[in-house]
Amino acid sequence: LDLTAAGNEFVPAGTKIFIQVDLHDYNPSIPTGKYKTYSTTVGADGRYTFALPSNDNGVNFLIIPDQFEYEQVQPDTTTVNTVFSTASIPGSAVSSQTVVNNIYY
Repeated sequence: LDLTAAGNEFVPAGTKIFIQVDLHDYNPSIPTGKYKTYSTTVGADGRYTFALPSNDNGVNFLIIPDQFEYEQVQPDTTTVNTVFSTASIPGSAVSSQTVVNNIYY
């Protein structure tokens, strides 16, 4: 976001993050390919959370970070309107498990 500063930065607060689960993982009688999508937003501290229903057999999910637009500070301190995006991140969880995923744009 700021090319004059070294290191990682948080995405803007309010950036959307989606998580998608195949309903077949919850109920094997449902054909694969039918999905439930949950959403949340990133806080000012760069964190996001989901309370994803799971079971003892495990649930596979896909984290889908939304793209965002930002006035990126250039090395000469001018700004350029830039669209940031990144790939989806696969994961899995079982009941009562906490999963941590950092997202890098």
